Amino acid sequence: MELQLSDLLNVTGVAALCVLLVQILKRYLPEDKIPLLAVGLGITVAVLARCVLGPVSPETVAQAVLTGFLGGIGSIGVYEITPRAVLPAKSD
Repeated sequence: MELQLSDLLNVTGVAALCVLLVQILKRYLPEDKIPLLAVGLGITVAVLARCVLGPVSPETVAQAVLTGFLGGIGSIGVYEITPRAVLPAKSD
C-alpha cells in the first residue's frame, strides 16, 4: 500500500501523524497542554491537506476541521481531552 497525501483526509491518517508529532513535541510543553497540542495539530494537518488537495469551500473546510478534531482526540485519547467538569474522576 502506498501512502498518499489524501490519507490525511481521514481520521485514521490524521491520528497516526498526530501520534508521531505529539511524541516529538511533547517534551517542550507542560503535560496539561499536550492534549490541546494533539487537537490543534490534528485540525491543522487536516485543513492544510484539504487546501492542498483540491477546491476549498466552507463545507470542505468544516469537514476537515471535524476530521482533524476527531483525529487529534483519537491520537491522545478522549479521556485526556475531556474536562473533569464534564466527566468527573471516579471516586474510590
